[in-house]
Amino acid sequence: MIELLDLKIDVVFKDFFGDKSNKEILESFLNSVLELKGDDAIEVEEFLDPRQLRIEVGKPSTFVDLAVKTRGGERYIVEMQTYNHEGFDKRLLYYLGKDYTEQ
Repeated sequence: MIELLDLKIDVVFKDFFGDKSNKEILESFLNSVLELKGDDAIEVEEFLDPRQLRIEVGKPSTFVDLAVKTRGGERYIVEMQTYNHEGFDKRLLYYLGKDYTEQ
């Protein structure tokens, strides 16, 4: 019997969707979740480094699950979150701010 891995497990999600050979599956997943079709559909051009630079010395670096750049130049940060952690919305804003300043 084949045992399937649960894509909701962080390391499995990152390993599967971060694998360039699964780019079309990632595109299909993102387009489905974001309900994008036709000219609006995401076409991944580049997988970006998921590490984000430190803003202050002594502060830890942060890592996102996936970061991609599309053919249209848009950048997407992808986070797999199965629980509603307190402060998750603030963490996402922090990731967004860091990504914006690194462009």
